[in-house]
Amino acid sequence: MGLRASLITAAAGMIFFVLANIKYGVSIYNWFDIIYRIVPFIMIALPTGILSYKADNFIERIDSLNNKLQIKNKELNESLQTIENMQAQLLEREREKAMLKLTENMAHRIRNPLMSLGGIATILDKKLKKGVDKKELIKYIEYIEQESKKLDKVLVTMLNISDQTLDLKQLSINNIIKNRVSTDLMHSIKSHGINLSIQLDDKVPLIQLDEKKINIALSNIIKYYISTMDRGESITIKTHYNENLRPPVVIISIYGSGIGMPEEMVNKLFKPSVYEEGGEDLDLPIAKRFIEMLGGVLKITSKVDEGTKFTITLPV
Repeated sequence: MGLRASLITAAAGMIFFVLANIKYGVSIYNWFDIIYRIVPFIMIALPTGILSYKADNFIERIDSLNNKLQIKNKELNESLQTIENMQAQLLEREREKAMLKLTENMAHRIRNPLMSLGGIATILDKKLKKGVDKKELIKYIEYIEQESKKLDKVLVTMLNISDQTLDLKQLSINNIIKNRVSTDLMHSIKSHGINLSIQLDDKVPLIQLDEKKINIALSNIIKYYISTMDRGESITIKTHYNENLRPPVVIISIYGSGIGMPEEMVNKLFKPSVYEEGGEDLDLPIAKRFIEMLGGVLKITSKVDEGTKFTITLPV
C-alpha cells in the first residue's frame, strides 16, 4: 500500500476505535486502555508502510536497471555481431592472402622444373641432330628424371592440400609411429647423423585415425627436424594417454634438441612461406591441417638454445 496509505489506514482505524468506545460509553479510567489498544495500529502500519515504500522503490530501480540492461544487451549484441562480421572479413582476407601465396608458391614450383625440362628438350634436340654419345645422353636423361621428381613432389603436395576425404579406422598410434619412423624414415635420420629415441606409453588405446594422413603429418614433422638439425643432435618421440580429461586424449610429443627459435619465427611455421627449393615450406601447414581434420590439435613451442617441441593432441 505504501507509507502514506498505511498511515492513513492506521489513523482511520484508531479514530474508528476511539469513536466506537466513546459512543458506547468510556470513562476517564478507560483512556489508558484505549491508548494501549490503539498503539499497535501505528506500530504495525509504520514499518509495514516503510517496507512497502522501500519495496516499491526497489522494484522501480530493478525495472529501471532491467531496461538499461536490455539496452546494453542489445548494444552488446550489435557490437558482437559487428565484431563477428569483421572477423569473418579478416578470415576471408587471410584465406585470400594464403591462397594467393599458395598459388604463387605452386607456380614457382611448377615453372622451374618445366623451364628446365624445356631447356633440356631444346638441347637434346640440337644434340640429337648433331649426334650425341651415350654418356652425354644419360646425363640429360638424369636431369629429366630429377626435374620430373620435383614436379611429382609438387603434384603430391597439391593433392594433399586439396584432399578433403577421411578414411577413419581404429588404429594404434604406437604401431604407426614404430612403422613410419623406425622403418620409413630411419635411413634418412641416420644418414643425417641424428639420434632417435622412441618412448611409447603401453596404455595408449586404439583411436579413430586416417592412416595415410597421420603418416604424412608425422613424416612432415620429422622431415622438418631432419632439415634443420645438425649431426649429433637428437629427436625424442613420446606418446602418453591422459584418461583424466573429458574426452580422454592421446598426446604425441616430438622434441628436437638444437638451437631453437624465437617466438616470432614459431608463429610463422604453420603459414605457407615463399618458395623454397625442396618444398619443406609447406610440410608443416599440411601436417597441421591433417591433424585438425582428425579432430586433433598441433602446437609448437621453442626456446632459443634449448630446442623445439611439437605436441599433437588426439581425442580418444
